[in-house]
Amino acid sequence: MYIPNYKKHRGWLRFFAGILIGALIGWGFFLAEYGQKHDHFHGELGKKEILIKDLQAKNAQFINDLTTQNEENAKQLIVQTLSVTILNADKYHLSQLNLYELRQQILKELQHLQGTSIETIAHLTEVMESAVQNKSYLINDNVYTIEIKRTYALPDFRIDVDIINEEAKSSN
Repeated sequence: MYIPNYKKHRGWLRFFAGILIGALIGWGFFLAEYGQKHDHFHGELGKKEILIKDLQAKNAQFINDLTTQNEENAKQLIVQTLSVTILNADKYHLSQLNLYELRQQILKELQHLQGTSIETIAHLTEVMESAVQNKSYLINDNVYTIEIKRTYALPDFRIDVDIINEEAKSSN
């Protein structure tokens, strides 16, 4: 094939130079536009990632709060501790040790209520009261009978009792 002489035909030289210059200008324009779009989308992507991390942190916090609240609600519906208050202990002149022993014997009767749901205790209140009131409590050769005045079925189960009778145990 015959290659034309560039000195004679300068039109070919201008044509190839125009193609080369046009390609370089087009490539430069492409890089500039692509760079701007890429920079814009990269900035948008960064903003979205920050938003996603923030929302994930909030979601994790909400889940943690919900779990904690559910645990607290579950604890509030179950009796956790038992306590007994003797209202008229001063009437019988009981020492602190005797008072403590009487409380412990009553708590021993109620021990099965710990960990029970409050709803169950509400249904069994009469049975529980009769079991505690019908028992005689022996402390230092004295037998005590009690009467339940008030019951509080909260997470901390509490009963207030009165001593209604004190009898000396007869020794044979």
